[in-house]
Amino acid sequence: MSNPLSSTYDSSGDYSLSIEKHDEASGKFSGRMGLKSTGVTEEINGNFHFYNDRQRTFVWFSTGVDDWELIAPYKDGSPGFSEFEGARLPKDRSRGVWSDLSLPRDPYTEGHDVVTE
Repeated sequence: MSNPLSSTYDSSGDYSLSIEKHDEASGKFSGRMGLKSTGVTEEINGNFHFYNDRQRTFVWFSTGVDDWELIAPYKDGSPGFSEFEGARLPKDRSRGVWSDLSLPRDPYTEGHDVVTE
């Protein structure tokens, strides 16, 4: 894969997603999700699937308070991860669906595995 899934994605709002490890064979990944304003993050484990017929990669995971579903469109017929769009659904369903989330790839981590300490 020329544009690997492992990277950091920052929204124009307050969210930051770091996919630190992924395994294509199992469709699983691990990383961190957090708020940029506070620097608070939590470990996440999730799943992903390449839908060649839809030219999209779907990613889904849960944090302590939300369920997330993200979509990355293919680039030139191959999986591309320059940006995710999607939605989060609070687990308590108190706020309904919040959509139009955009998480572009952080250019600093482009093509590199994310290293956290």
